[in-house]
Order: sequence, then structure tokens, then C-alpha cells
Amino acid sequence: MYRQIARNKRWSILLIALFCLAVVGLGVFCAWVFEAVWPFWALLAFCPLYVWWSLSHATRDAASSAGWSQAQAEQHERLLRVVETTAIRAGIPLPRVGVIDDPAPNAFAASLSPRNAVIGVTTGAVELTRFAEGLARALEKIEAHPARVSVASSEARRLFFVNDSGSGWWSQWLASHPPIAERLERLREVARGF
Repeated sequence: MYRQIARNKRWSILLIALFCLAVVGLGVFCAWVFEAVWPFWALLAFCPLYVWWSLSHATRDAASSAGWSQAQAEQHERLLRVVETTAIRAGIPLPRVGVIDDPAPNAFAASLSPRNAVIGVTTGAVELTRFAEGLARALEKIEAHPARVSVASSEARRLFFVNDSGSGWWSQWLASHPPIAERLERLREVARGF
């Protein structure tokens, strides 16, 4: 998992650098077109401000775009307890935990630093995964019968526990999640801890 986090950080830095390079290139082009240097300086000042603003709002925006709402202790006691136990074991600050009203079993974590982390779990995942082993069994069933999982559109693919992008190096390079076998092993490890 830590290798994937490090990989995601490297790709994020690369994308930010490419964005800044494109903005500087646009500034040079605009300076050439207008035969003045002010467009270059304006875009050069804009780039770090925009990057800072985007990064400072990224976690909140990711949570709100998913329909995230703060988990209430009365309704989601077990979920909050599992997250708290896991955070203590990992030695990280307790993330904000929220629930997304969606029957599809899914979850996400968004963070630029451990102290600003947000975890979102769908109501379907809360119902399905009273125990981590239950999710592992569900994933095994999906993996054993991938034809039963139909994907309506490419935008919806990220909502399903399937390896829909293939197994080639290009697909693995672009993958946002580890392979199902690795996810199953992680879930079993979590289940053994409880």
C-alpha cells in the first residue's frame, strides 16, 4: 500500500509540474503574441496561486463531490470505531469519517496530509461490510464471476470492484487501485486484526 501511495504522490507532483510548465508555455506564447512581457508575468504569478488554492481545497472538494456527510456516532458507531482502531494502530491522526447515501458498496480516502484526511463510505458498504471478511467474500464472488458485473459507462467503472482495465503494463500504470487479489489479502489481514 505504501508503494502505491508513494507512486500516487510522484504522479501528482509530475502532473502539477506539467501543469505549471504548460502555464509558463502559455505565458511565453501570450508574451510573444502581445509583444509584451506582462502576460508571462501574470500567468507566472497565477500558476502557484492556483496550485496552492487547488491543493488546499482538494480534500474538501473530493468529499463534497461524492456527497459526503459527517458520520454520526449514534448511527455509525461500528464504522467510527473501526476507523478509530485502524488509525491508532497505524499511528496516524483520526480522519474525518463520512457516509455517502448510495446503495453501491464503495469507499474512498482523500488527503494531502494525515491530519487533513477524509474517509467516505457509502451506505451500501456500511450495510454490506459489517465485518471486513464479508467484503473479502463479496470481492471473491465478483472476481470469480466477472461477467455478472456489467458496467454501464466508463465513468461508472471506478465504482465497481473489478479489474476492468486489463492486465498489461499500460493498464497497471494507469490503475487507481491495486489488483483484486491484493485487495482481498489486505481485507483478510484487517479481518484478522478484529
